[in-house]
Amino acid sequence: RVLGRSRLKRELDTLRLSLQDANTDVRVAGQRAIVEILDSIDNPQASVPALLRQKLVELAESGSGDVQVRLIAQVILLRLHDQRFEPAIAQVMQSADEKLRRLLVEVLPRRHPILVTALGDSAESVRTFAAHRLAESGDKRAVPVLQALLKGRGSQVLLAYMDLRRLGVRVEEPPQLSALLRTRDLALRFAAVQTLRYLSPKEAVRYLMQLAYDPADVVRKEVVRCAAELFRRERLPVLRLVLERFL
Repeated sequence: RVLGRSRLKRELDTLRLSLQDANTDVRVAGQRAIVEILDSIDNPQASVPALLRQKLVELAESGSGDVQVRLIAQVILLRLHDQRFEPAIAQVMQSADEKLRRLLVEVLPRRHPILVTALGDSAESVRTFAAHRLAESGDKRAVPVLQALLKGRGSQVLLAYMDLRRLGVRVEEPPQLSALLRTRDLALRFAAVQTLRYLSPKEAVRYLMQLAYDPADVVRKEVVRCAAELFRRERLPVLRLVLERFL
């Protein structure tokens, strides 16, 4: 645990330095990484160093900085139980800027009530990510939006299918799943692999056999993670074969 805390502190200190970068994209990427870390730990309030918190307050209070950087800083502080920016955060959902509303639902805590409001947003991308965040926490209020998204195409179908299976909703496998596993789009292939862990082991195995030979290392590594997870649920010999390929 001591080593874990030490490593976490080093990671957060490195990310604090990224928040000082002149490039907005670098600052936003650093903030998103902080959000991912806070999502993965039990007591984020006690884990964030004072210097990082000070920098976040500076960014959150800035009236002249980039609006994305300011918003994410405000949300991170909200995650640390700093409520002073809650009205400003809520106001973002009234913004005409779809990208800003989508950014908000992507970085909010999974159980935040704004996500429920965002299920009725006028923009499909905002509804998609609001439903996804709610599904991650097991909130079935996301189901109607996810079912509607299944009628679309591309990555949103995969995301909706993955989340519905996560929520225990029985839905038919999207007909385009096989095609997406062969697409040249690496991001879509990776997303497709991630959906496989929500299938039964017998449903998933034929796709895992195919993807075990994918040219992209990141996809093959996800195949291993998915196959190992499914093998723990049902010890199918063919799943063992998939895993043994990587030994």
